Amino acid sequence: MLIRGLLVGAAAGAYFGLSGYMANQMSRVPRTYPETTPDSLGLQYEDAVFHDRGGTLELRGWLVWQGSPESWVILVHGSGGNRAHNAVNMLGLTRDLVRRGIGVFTFDLRAHGRSQGSRVSVGFKERTDLQGAIDYLEARGVSRDRIGALGFSLGAVISIMAASEERGLAGLVLDSPFASPMEMAQQTTSRRGIPSFLLPGMMLMGRVLYGVDLSLVRPLEAVKSVDCPLLLIHGAEDMMVAPSHSERLYDAAVSDKELWLVPEARHAQGYNTSPAEYVDRVAAFFENARQRPQPAGLP
Repeated sequence: MLIRGLLVGAAAGAYFGLSGYMANQMSRVPRTYPETTPDSLGLQYEDAVFHDRGGTLELRGWLVWQGSPESWVILVHGSGGNRAHNAVNMLGLTRDLVRRGIGVFTFDLRAHGRSQGSRVSVGFKERTDLQGAIDYLEARGVSRDRIGALGFSLGAVISIMAASEERGLAGLVLDSPFASPMEMAQQTTSRRGIPSFLLPGMMLMGRVLYGVDLSLVRPLEAVKSVDCPLLLIHGAEDMMVAPSHSERLYDAAVSDKELWLVPEARHAQGYNTSPAEYVDRVAAFFENARQRPQPAGLP
């Protein structure tokens, strides 16, 4: 009995030790820094320092504009990106949107770029980063109905989570979002050769040690509470997050919505694959968003 107990204890220790290590890795991403600034593309910009809503983390970004923008779009990069570069060329997109008369607020999420923070939470805590950016623009005199967001991959999920708690935003562009973080966790562990039986332990240790709870990130439910217009964009050849994720979010959304599957584009590569059409669609969406009537009965 003693030997059996020792073996069980050793197995449990190994299981939770490995699970804790995996949870630690899950809650951290390699930090990259912006290597260029908007003026390298001839753009007028201003440094912005603000805080996540209700928190103390100092976040950093750029306000980029020309003239008097009719609307402002907050760019929300994905995991491992920063305000200047993600899977997409953020500065190139910023330039193209500014040329269309749209002001751009691009910033580093927590634990990314030059913003404070050491751990990520798969979108739950990060939603307050975007909400802090909305607060910052409003404090600068931009009315809420002129503020929208364009998020990529995890940034798109963050945009859904944040907007589900807001009212009256101009609109959201969701580029390559996932509908279920648990599905993505299962896919990621499988791709990395991690046995599926370790996933429950990793989820538990993530909650206990680092406050990362995937059950709190529910984009399919959250999108039902978003009251502003939505434009979902997804690469038709996305092998990382299947286009069906955007299709499911589109079906669940109750606000005015559009879905564009970009031919030949891979994950978050819509802009890089079809830049002119991408900018045309996004600019037209935000130009029209404020005039679109919203359906009755939203919470």
